[in-house]
Amino acid sequence: MKNILGKRELSKLGEFVTPDTLVAFDFDGTLAPIARDPRAAQLRKSTARLLGRVAERYPTAVISGRARADLLARLSGARVRAVVGNYGIEPSPDAPRYHALVKGWMPILREALQDVQGIELENKLYSLTIHYRRSRAKTKARALIERAVAKLSDAKTTEGRLLLNVLPATAPNKGSTLIHLRTSLNAEHAVFVGDDQSAEEVFSNQQDHVLGIRVGRATGSNASHYLAKQADIDSLLKRLLELH
Repeated sequence: MKNILGKRELSKLGEFVTPDTLVAFDFDGTLAPIARDPRAAQLRKSTARLLGRVAERYPTAVISGRARADLLARLSGARVRAVVGNYGIEPSPDAPRYHALVKGWMPILREALQDVQGIELENKLYSLTIHYRRSRAKTKARALIERAVAKLSDAKTTEGRLLLNVLPATAPNKGSTLIHLRTSLNAEHAVFVGDDQSAEEVFSNQQDHVLGIRVGRATGSNASHYLAKQADIDSLLKRLLELH
């Protein structure tokens, strides 16, 4: 992995990006700092301003695990071309089926985890997230969460920072969503910036058409480039504006 803000790598970014390049971002940990309470996450004013300007220059998308309505309320009016929630499920013609599946999971998880301290179940209608950031015994909590999730049918998981996302096994992911967006927006190339395991679904399939940038350098990541810290997102947005 190479720092995308290094002089040589910025030159390569300039060679890769055209006005038709799709630029796509995750939200938490990428556009916005990670918040102890996910409900408090928000864009810095500088990031909101820069994102709005980038969206005027390039086809721009935000692909997040958050519910789409929640995500739209946090973009500070930036007119991005696509806002995709629930890892790619929203919008989706199969959303009602996924909703029914998640609805059936909730009572199973509530019963299995009701006595576990510091756990919060976040129902996002088409997927759910189990937070254990506030647990005083995180290793034990994580083991109990995994045991509970094993009882669910047709489920897959992706890991976040002190949380576990649970999704329908056949649902779209960020990788398939980016491919769909490239096609629908007639974008031959894309830049994708993300920070967690779900972003690897994009990075592992980037080939020559997608430039993957991970927030935070990580051994084993399939991203070709990284940002050293979340606050560097502003520098990347500025550079994109300088290119076109």
